[in-house]
Amino acid sequence: MEFPHSPEKIREMMRGAPETDQVLRSVESFPSRFRALAPRFARRNKRDTDRGPFPLCHLDLYHNNVIIDDNNFDVLAIIDWETACTLPLELVQFPRFLDLMPPRLCRTEAYDADGQLYDEYGRQQLRERSEYLQMVQEHEAVQQKTGAGGDSTLSACLSDKFTQDMSYIFSAFKNGKMGIYDNVLDDLEKELARDGDL
Repeated sequence: MEFPHSPEKIREMMRGAPETDQVLRSVESFPSRFRALAPRFARRNKRDTDRGPFPLCHLDLYHNNVIIDDNNFDVLAIIDWETACTLPLELVQFPRFLDLMPPRLCRTEAYDADGQLYDEYGRQQLRERSEYLQMVQEHEAVQQKTGAGGDSTLSACLSDKFTQDMSYIFSAFKNGKMGIYDNVLDDLEKELARDGDL
């Protein structure tokens, strides 16, 4: 996996921001750090990474790619599958319209002293993610109760901070979003150490 922008392009886009060198170092080290952390992260989730499951992931799941019946709001189709792939569960994320940048990838001034977003749009995203997670949990419960199978794997992935942070930065890196990826990876390493996995 390569970052789609050259160091020269990153410097140009950063326009002399004080964190430019830190972003460059972080972008350069991300693939190898991610690769080293991935097996330990999967063990944290108590999964055999060689056996899956590897769910199908639609990498462009926005509102405009979901066709809805106007009368009863049933999903009729999902379109635009050319970037679809299978991914490990550790990279399952909310639909793209509920994307939210991990706090440690943002500038610190985006958050108040209590770690709450200043931005009303971000706070609304958090509320909508919570509602979405609740709907997933309710659906999982119905599936289990009616004997239709299923478990709570999806809601567990969506409610796990580190799973969501890692899925976001993986996608952001692939799409060329600049940030200090090391901050998120540092947090994950601390979590793994706390879990006794290192």
